[in-house]
Parts: sequence; structure tokens; C-alpha cells
Amino acid sequence: MALYASVVSYPPLGQLTLLPASDKNLSFVVNLKSNKVFPNFPWEVSLCYKSANVSGKKWSTVPLQLQASPVCILESNMVVKNDPMLANYENIFITSIPVELMRHNHIDFTIKFRVDEYSPWQWVEDQFGTCNGEILLQKPLESPMNLDPYLHLGRDWEVEQLYVDGKSATFHLQSRTSLPPATEGDAKREQLVLGKVPGQLRFMALVRLLEPWLGPRHGNAEFSVEEDAIMCCFLNEAGQHLTLLPMNGIGDVQTLIRSDEEYNVVVVARNDGPESCTFRVIAAVASTIEESISAAVDAARDFVTNSSEARQTASNITKVINGDLENLRSSPVEDWCDGLAYCTYNSLGMHLDISKILKGLESLSRAGVTVSSMIIDDKWQKINDQENPDLWQCAWEDFEADKKCFPNGLKSAITTIREKHPALKDIAIWHALLGYWGGMSPSGHISQKYRMIQDKALLQGHVPAVIHTVHPEDVYRMYDDFYSFLSSCGITSVKTDVQFMIDQFQSTKIRGSVPTAYQSAWTTAHLRHFQGKAISCMSMIPQILFHSFLPTNNPVCVMRNSDDFFPEIRSSHPRHLFLNAHNALFTQNLNVLPDWDMFQTSHPYSRFHAAARCISGGPVYITDSPNEHDIELIHEMSAPDQHGRTIILRPTNVARTISAYDAYSEGHLLKIGTTTGEGRHQASILGVFNISEHEKTFMLNVNEILSTASELPAGKALIRCYRNSLTFPPVDLAQSYTSPLVIHGTLNSCESDIFSAHPIHEVALMDSLVSVAVLGLLGKMTGAAAVLSVCSTVVDDLIRLDIGLKALGRLGVWMAESRAGSQRVSPSEMTAMVQGTAIPKRYLLITSDANGYQVDIDLLTAWRDLGLQGSDSKEISVTLWI
Repeated sequence: MALYASVVSYPPLGQLTLLPASDKNLSFVVNLKSNKVFPNFPWEVSLCYKSANVSGKKWSTVPLQLQASPVCILESNMVVKNDPMLANYENIFITSIPVELMRHNHIDFTIKFRVDEYSPWQWVEDQFGTCNGEILLQKPLESPMNLDPYLHLGRDWEVEQLYVDGKSATFHLQSRTSLPPATEGDAKREQLVLGKVPGQLRFMALVRLLEPWLGPRHGNAEFSVEEDAIMCCFLNEAGQHLTLLPMNGIGDVQTLIRSDEEYNVVVVARNDGPESCTFRVIAAVASTIEESISAAVDAARDFVTNSSEARQTASNITKVINGDLENLRSSPVEDWCDGLAYCTYNSLGMHLDISKILKGLESLSRAGVTVSSMIIDDKWQKINDQENPDLWQCAWEDFEADKKCFPNGLKSAITTIREKHPALKDIAIWHALLGYWGGMSPSGHISQKYRMIQDKALLQGHVPAVIHTVHPEDVYRMYDDFYSFLSSCGITSVKTDVQFMIDQFQSTKIRGSVPTAYQSAWTTAHLRHFQGKAISCMSMIPQILFHSFLPTNNPVCVMRNSDDFFPEIRSSHPRHLFLNAHNALFTQNLNVLPDWDMFQTSHPYSRFHAAARCISGGPVYITDSPNEHDIELIHEMSAPDQHGRTIILRPTNVARTISAYDAYSEGHLLKIGTTTGEGRHQASILGVFNISEHEKTFMLNVNEILSTASELPAGKALIRCYRNSLTFPPVDLAQSYTSPLVIHGTLNSCESDIFSAHPIHEVALMDSLVSVAVLGLLGKMTGAAAVLSVCSTVVDDLIRLDIGLKALGRLGVWMAESRAGSQRVSPSEMTAMVQGTAIPKRYLLITSDANGYQVDIDLLTAWRDLGLQGSDSKEISVTLWI
């Protein structure tokens, strides 16, 4: 009968779990499922473990105890399967092992089980092919911190300690040998061995998968990457993290990391400048991967911000925008990104005209979807496509639109769009940084007005061609003129694509002059004309990431965080999320808002993408074909604000993977976490995504949801599961750190779920202690992000709860009372107000269970029925008297 059983555990098999050294006991939970076609046998389960560092060590065995009424399991499965072939018994076993019995901080473990005490044991690896799990108990950081235990440097390097505290240490590594300039011909790449990471267990490197795009590469004890890496992170056998960040953004030097045949870390650099320089790398050590990355980026930022190039760029920008930089830092970029947006690319294709755009917008309008911004994507420009049938070799000819697309010109088209769709606040338009995919036409109008340069370059990273573009000395004027023209046509924002081309020129001289000039000119122009409302696309190259997005003296810029959404390629969808979640480990530290790209709501994997976009913290664009919309899904992603504008419920912070060292090929659940709100009102959000090709049954530790916060919260929290609208019993956070509390669930391939942890606030009311948690807007994927503020006070023996919201919908508030005898809290007598107006009782729905009450307030319907009007405040004020 063991053949028809299945086993899932926490900590999980087949993965490495890193645990804090402060844990006194290691707790294990196992769920053994058996089909109800057979009796529920008296199963036995044992944990087997041994040191991972000692070869030939025999397994130690500990029996697990069957739990009749397990309190450690929270069930999140959306439906109970009625098919008898799928009906299962679920047997929960637990055990706990004192850490001192382990004797080593790194252990392998597995599970064996049997039908009864008379049957032979079955090992999960033999039965299901499930690999051993690993547990690594983190040791304290070395004190005083130095680099030697974490990186064995080669002799050609000098080390300067930059910063050290109890959490992290950063170092500046500089070569003793020089990196020469190009003396004859073009600059060549030079390399220098940096060293090896002692005791390396895992690594994650962000590499240049393609010229414009980054993505992760993973490995174990041997460092091996074939592509150029812009950042490498290592986990060592002490459970500590080392980040290596090659320095870029200073001078005309590009520095990257590779490996050699002996698995050394090798620094690869190219000096396009006129002077000799050195190889430079930032190293940072910390107890978490995110702290080590943050420390490395902060150190690199200090160097770049203080460089002569950065100071000159900042000075140029300040002059052009008349010193108004402080006002621009509070620019409408964040507000712009809060609106639900529509993009024409996958929706309308590459043959745009005004009738198609109007058809796309009218389709959304008929469906009741009001977008506040749109992007007119590729193929509106005047290009020399008659000369070049290959679009990627076409070049830009004129500022004005192609007459085939907009016969009456761009301004007339934008005016028509705005007249027919007055709710559109912003209209963005696409263009390439060098004009078009193949640069600028030498015979077009632009070439007659500005000085031009030409050079051999690689289109799409591999197609040789001769590229013409505006001379660096004229590019400021060109961009100012171009954006002035766009602004006069009614364009309020831009999507600037193909930015990686500034690194594709073959001439050292041009590579040394074009990147800084073009980036500075573009930044200055979009700040001046569009208040920073710009999307930087295909720009994940060192020259841009470090020069433009490391300094924080400009407003935040939206930056595409991965390669495109490809609706027709099935295998691209889980990988798209995986790339974005890992890239965000780095990009969350830049002066950017990561953009996970558009998607279609009517697509087979639309919910998979929607969940990721909602928690990403970035903008959300839909690119639905006309009359192909999932309206229910759009409503789950968005909500109307007090002025009727459709906004997305964007979390305060950027989402990223919390399992950085899990490789895509391993097929583990992708866990993407973020937080929203500040301080004691901060809610944690964790999305779980099945990126494998098979159904996944999982156990999720509640602490994994809480780990998305910068500091582990205290007190109690309420955990909610999005897919089945389930609210779990209150969790004592202090207790959850010492004993296992896991959520059990199942996801099909390319399915997802979202879990949120809402802080519980306790308010003393006479001789009662009332617990309250604000859940945000119910029925929304990231409803917690609708909450801007929460304040509780006691007035005349009543609890006053003031809640600030960014949007309208069904507001959920949970409460419970701790008091012997009769209750003082009566939810049925609650008074609710919105913007100072009383909400009639018919808009309140009160439910209860053994854990407390939940009050649902239909704010949206009440707002409309009462005829309320929006105010100048960004917050919708809701007051509850309890």
C-alpha cells in the first residue's frame, strides 16, 4: 500500500533550509497521504539524518508522532476533491530534535515510512525519487569581521575595509595590476583571477542572458558561470552570505565576473577610456543575502555618486531643469504607476493606426474598465521600412508620426484619443534610445538637423550592421527638441526601449563617448518635459544600471525588470516570473521601480501573471486584444479611487524571491515576498507559484510569510489565504519562531496563491482587551495595499478606529475580545463612517467563528448610493466606532 501514499514535509525534502543558530530545537512536520480506496493503516514515519560534512556517516533515526488533532497545520486547499480516486486520508506526524544532538550545523535528512510495524520500511527517495533535504544552522558572523574566512583572494589584489557593523561588512577590492587603455585599435577584454569562496555550498549569479537582459544562474559547491555576471552571491557552510559586485559607472570601464576551469572567480574588464585604471570589485558579507546585496550596492553607490562623471551629470540636469530637482523628487511618477494602464503591443500588434487604438480603448470602456494611462508601443514612427524589410534594421527618419499610422499627424491622433476617452490621464509613446532598432536614417529629416556619427554595431546582439545616430555633442539638443514636440502633441510620458545598443558599437572611441552622453540627455529631457514619467527598457547593462540608476539624486525611474511577456510560448510564463523575482534582489536596491512587463487578462496563464504583477510593487499594464478581457480578474487586481479612477493596489515595497538559491531546473515553488505599509501597521505578503510542470503539494512555514519584513514583527498576526478567502486563527508570532506552524496546500502547474499577514492591534477597553486587524479590501489580490494608515483610540468607552484607504471596495476588519463573562464588544452595534458620513447598517455584513468576528463594509456601493464626492486628500477616511 505504500506505493499509493505520498509524503510532504517541512523542512522540505530536496531543498536546503537555512535556519538561525538561535533555534534550540529542530522541528519537523510530515503529512502522509493515503488513498481512501484502502483503509487508513496505522502508518509509521521516521526521520533519518546525518552530518552532511562527514563521508560514510550512518543515518540516525528518530520516530515521528502521529497527531490526532494537529494544531501545527493550517489547510489552504481551495476545494475538497469529491472524486473518490482523489480522496485521501491525511496523517500528520511531528517530532523535535535538540540542536546539540546534531553535533554539526549542516545535516542531510530524509524520511522513511511503512504501513504498520510489521511491514518493511520505504524510503522516500526509493519510492518517489525525492532527494534528501538539507538543513544549515547559521553560525554568527566572524568578529572582528575580515574578508579572509569568506573569500580567499589572489595575490594580485588589495583589500580596503569600507564599513562594518554587527550585521554586515563591506570591502573594496582593487587589483595591483593595471587595466591598460586601448593603445592601438579597439579595447580588448582583460581578466584577472579574484579567488575562491571557501566552504561554498550554493551560489546565485545575475548574468547577462542576452545583451539587454539579466537572469539568474545557480550552482552548488563549484562556481561555474558561462555568461558575464554583474553580481554573484554565495552561501557558505557557516550559513553566511557573500556578495561580489564588480564596479561599473566610473570612467569608461565595464567590469564583469566569470569563472574559469578551476572554478575560480574571475574578473573580466574592458577599458574604453584614455587612461590606465584597475580592476575593482565590492565585496559584502552579511547574515542574509538581501543584507549582503544591499551593503554591496550602497558601497558602490558611494563611489559612483562621488565620481566626476556623476557630479557632472547631476550638474547638467540641475541647470537644464532650472534647479527644480527637489520638486521633481516628489514628482507624479508613483501616482502615474498607481493607475491601471493599457499597452498596444500584444493587443494591437505591429501595424498601428488610430482606428485600431480607438477600437482597443472602446473595447475596454464597453467592458466597464477605465484605464488611466496607455502606451502607444512600437510601429508608429516614420522609419525607412521601404529600404529594409527586416524591422530590426530599420532606422528613424522624423519626429512626426508615419502618415500610414496617423494620416493627420501625431497631435491630431492624440487629441482624438483624449476627446473620446477623457479619463485617460497619461499617454506614453514608445521609441528607441538611438531612434529606432537600427538607429537613425542618414537621409532622414533628423540627420539634416543634427550632427551624426556612424559605426559598426551588432543589432540584437549578433547581426552586424552600420548604425547612424546623433553625435554625442548634439544629443542634448535633439532630445530636448524631440520631447518638446511630443509634449506639444499631448504626450505626457515615454517608453524608451533598445537602450542596450549604446554598448553594441565596435569602436572604442564611440563606446567611450555615447553611453554617458545619451543617458544624461535622455534623463534630462524626460525630467524636464514629462516630470520623470519614463520607462527605461532593454537597459539592464552595466553602463546604465550603475551610471543612471545607482545614484539617488534623481526621481525614481520605472525600469523593465526582465525580458518580454511572450503569450504564445508556454514555457516562457513560469520562467518570466522566476527571472523577475531574482532580478529584483538587485534592482530593488536601485533608484528604480521594477516593471514586470505587460500581460493579457484573457490568457490561459493570466491569473499566474496577474498575481505576480499585483505583488511586484511595480506598474500593471494589460495588453488585451479587443473584446478579450477577464473582467473579474481585472476587478481582483484593481479598485476605483474616490474620484472614479481605476488604480492598482500596489504594495509599498518591491517584491523579490525569498528563495534566492533555488535553481529553476529544480522545480521548487517560487516564493515571492513583499510588504506594504509602515511600522506596526505593516502587512506581509507572500505569493507562491508552481513553476514546475506537475502538481505540487507543499508545506509553507508561517515564518516565511513574515520573513518578507525588514524586521521580524512581534505580537500577533492574522494570516489570510487569497484563493479561498480563508482567514486562519490568530498566530502568536513569538511562538511561531520556536515551534512549527505550517500552511498545507496544493497547486497545479502554473497556479499560484497569495498569503498575507495582518498585524493584530490590542486595545484596552475597561476590563476587556479587544484585538483588531484591518484586512484591507476583500476580494483583491493585494487588498492589504489599499490601507494607507490605521489609528486606534478609546473615546468615552468606545474604540475609535480610523482607517485611511487609497481605494473603495469591501473593507474587511477582524476583531475579537479577551474577557471572562459577558462581552463588551458588540459588532452589530458598530457605527461606520466614510468621509464623515454615516454608513447605513445594510452595507455592513458581520460573520463570526470561534476566533472572533469579521466585519465586511461595502464602501463602494455605499459611496455610490449616498452620492459622495472625492476630496483633495489622497486618503479615503473611514471611521469605525466599536
